[in-house]
Amino acid sequence: MSKGSRALWTDAAGSNPALRDLLMGHFHEHATAICGSDEESLAKGIEERSVEQLKAILTEWRGWMDGIGSGDGEVVRALQDGLGVNRVFRNAVEARAFMTNVHDRILVAVRERAGNRWNA
Repeated sequence: MSKGSRALWTDAAGSNPALRDLLMGHFHEHATAICGSDEESLAKGIEERSVEQLKAILTEWRGWMDGIGSGDGEVVRALQDGLGVNRVFRNAVEARAFMTNVHDRILVAVRERAGNRWNA
C-alpha cells in the first residue's frame, strides 16, 4: 500500500467508519460471487444494519461527498483506497453515480423502516 493510499485508508477509518464498513464488506472482490450482483450485495448490507446505523452511514456519506474533490483520479482513489470498494470506475462521474445509488438505496430503506416523514 502506497503512502497516499494508506493516508486515504486511515482517514476513512477515522471519519467514515460506518460507510467504509458497509462498502468494504459488500463490495469486495468476492461479493458478487456470494450475493449474485452488486445490487443484492448492497441489499444484504442494508438488511444487516439497524435504522440508526443506516442513518449514521447517510451522515458519513454526505460528509464524504462534500469533502471529495472533483478529479477523476481523486474520486476513484478515495472509493477504492479509502473506502475499500473493489470495483473499476472509468471516471469520477461513474464513481459518484455508484455512491449516489448507495445513498438512494439506504435512504429508501430508512424511510421504509422509520416512516416516510424522516428526511436525510
